[in-house]
Amino acid sequence: GGFDAGSTANEWMLYKSVNLEYIDSFIARVAGRNAGMIYVSFDKSSKAENLIASVQADATGGWAAWTEVSLNLNPSVIDAAKASGKIDKDGRGDIYIQTNGVNLDYFRINHYVPNDDNPYIIEKVLNKTDGNLKVTVTYRGSAAPTDASLIAAAYDSEGALDVINTDTVINGGGEYDVALGASDGSRIKLFVWKSPQSMIPLAEPIEHTYSTPVESEIEVISLNSAYTGGNDYSKLTSGTNADSTPLDSTVNGVSGFGLWKVVDSTAKYTYKDINETEYNYEFTQAWQAGGGNTTNRNFYFTPKKVPCKVSAVFQGSEAARSMKIWQSDDVNTEMPGGTGTAAASLEITEKLPVYVYGGSSNKQLYAIIVEYYGSAKADGAVDEQDEEPEDFDRPVQYATWNGKDVTLTKNDRTGESKVWAELPEGMRLRLQTDTFYSSDVPHSYGDKYNINALAECKDRLYAACDGGLVIMFTDCAKCYQLKKAADIDLKHMTIEGDVMIAGDGASEVRIPMSELGGDSIEADEAGVLLADGAKLIDVRTAEEYAEDHAEGSVNIPIDELKSGLAACEKGDTLIFCCASGGRAAKAVETAKALGYANVYNLGGYAKLK
Repeated sequence: GGFDAGSTANEWMLYKSVNLEYIDSFIARVAGRNAGMIYVSFDKSSKAENLIASVQADATGGWAAWTEVSLNLNPSVIDAAKASGKIDKDGRGDIYIQTNGVNLDYFRINHYVPNDDNPYIIEKVLNKTDGNLKVTVTYRGSAAPTDASLIAAAYDSEGALDVINTDTVINGGGEYDVALGASDGSRIKLFVWKSPQSMIPLAEPIEHTYSTPVESEIEVISLNSAYTGGNDYSKLTSGTNADSTPLDSTVNGVSGFGLWKVVDSTAKYTYKDINETEYNYEFTQAWQAGGGNTTNRNFYFTPKKVPCKVSAVFQGSEAARSMKIWQSDDVNTEMPGGTGTAAASLEITEKLPVYVYGGSSNKQLYAIIVEYYGSAKADGAVDEQDEEPEDFDRPVQYATWNGKDVTLTKNDRTGESKVWAELPEGMRLRLQTDTFYSSDVPHSYGDKYNINALAECKDRLYAACDGGLVIMFTDCAKCYQLKKAADIDLKHMTIEGDVMIAGDGASEVRIPMSELGGDSIEADEAGVLLADGAKLIDVRTAEEYAEDHAEGSVNIPIDELKSGLAACEKGDTLIFCCASGGRAAKAVETAKALGYANVYNLGGYAKLK
């Protein structure tokens, strides 16, 4: 539904008679220069009791740079709506959608096919103390669930039945504690039956090996030094940082972006680990910040070991003031605000960066608690080992360039920065910085450049570096350029119109893009753009053009340019040429004044002959 609907701010869009039965996922295609919230509600409200689904959508780089995001579903709200009559007998109901801060192209609801023969799925089994288990199941039946039995049977090394539990009653999906008393190494089979007596199966059985869990390692990232093991996380603050500026410090592997203020705020929180050991915390300070994403106003770190669990303890006064933990599009969670002191929690199984950031407006982040499970905590867990730091390229910025996703990474071990472009079928291409078509400074093959920020302008990608250097990447690798732009390290950078704004956190420079060669183009790059549909316009006189010209060019004399460009769309890429570049430079300025953004000066037409 919908088509390129703008941010609704505080208003709501109504969609009538939507099929709300058997929802597996809720997907929205969105775009936004900034992060924003998406709410799906049974009422014009983001209150938890009405909220069908929600998500904080990260900035995509532009108001028409579209991407798909998966919303976090709240099945209990849907179940309550069925009971109250908000969803009719055919499974349909009216819903309201708010896109607060982002554009919505469309949304898609994916439904699962109910399986009444085996309506339960045993998803996950965790080993608990004293031979007991915690079992996670989901329900995929067409009718409301009724009582069923979760059966756990442990077998000894000879294959003989040792102990069995038939007393665990389940009713729908959720987590269930199973008292079993299994021994180390016991082979366990789990079933869901209609009843212990009938033995009618309601799920595919699974097998599991029990091992006695060991104590978890708890790591606390907080401003309260009593819990942090000597790490001074107060260094992860700044009263002046721009949202997209990296923090100056990294503490115990934790870094971040943006403006994090320290505020006096008290809260109590009890964390219960996988073994149900309780840890009681009293916080007196918190980080305060507004909305963020993976490149703005966040904290991030790579877990030392997996599996582990990451929890962000926070307080937000309303649902929009949420807290999100993100590792990938498939591994993330978000906790709405408005419930007092609460925690968003996420199970992590891959050793990849984890980002913690908030939804819109201010909220207090008291702590990030990381629970590193001991050995055999869950299926697939590995023994804890002291490991050397990995040679890992950590993402520090995501951007877009000519419709491609690009990522700036820095290596955990060496600090080397790299730029990667995403290609079709999941492949990645590293943008090399070994050689340049032209350079303002001496360089040798293989020189390394410390890249700190990326920004797109027209059809090019610009990288801000230490030493005041700027690298210009083009679709033609032979045309990369290295420019000396300033006398300070360029730690952050944005491009607004025809001006690059960059700085080192203490001072800032404003550099016209024309000084960086932003309007000039070389023959090889022009050839790539022309193959992709760019227009080559020769602005010499008709007599000069008739005498000689580049193949494929059109002639619009400079004196007739304003009327001649009427046949071109404002989004077209235009490459101007003349005899030596003087008139083409004037054509670029005229086209810009007329609203054409992607315009270039090739110089002499003979470059393409």
